[in-house]
Amino acid sequence: MMDEIRYTAVQVSYYVICRRKLWLFSRGIAQEYESEDVAIGRLIDEVFYRRQRDREEDYTALMDRLKIDFLTVGDGVIVNEVKKSKALERAHIVQVKYYLLAFKRLGVKVKYGIIRYPKLRRTEKVYLSGEDEREIEEILKGIDSVLSLPVPPPPINASYCKRCAYYSFCYG
Repeated sequence: MMDEIRYTAVQVSYYVICRRKLWLFSRGIAQEYESEDVAIGRLIDEVFYRRQRDREEDYTALMDRLKIDFLTVGDGVIVNEVKKSKALERAHIVQVKYYLLAFKRLGVKVKYGIIRYPKLRRTEKVYLSGEDEREIEEILKGIDSVLSLPVPPPPINASYCKRCAYYSFCYG
């Protein structure tokens, strides 16, 4: 059960992308600060959606814990996540579903999530189903397992590894 928010959505996303990256990141080995791709992603988020952040005061603590990009608040909360590209779309979707589940478990009325790809001028709506909730619970158990390992899992050698901030750590 997700009785408390023990992981960030970034950790949930990294579990889907690469368990080694999850293990390293969770141990404070944060290569993202040196990544040009991460810096570009932050800039896109700040430039394109700055005005929406003004309406989020009621959810600040939860947003800080989960690292939500911004919310649209009306008759229900809409979680908004900004991404640079659709390259790792499955991880983006799981990340937003984790946000939706966290809000649901805290009793907040959430309508859906939106993944925004401003460079592509596209958006994707994300909804949470009962099956999604079970999948997120399995992912959280998987994160527990990965983080209990005494050493990081081996590199996965996927096609997207070359663009990863941890590439030199894994293959250098």
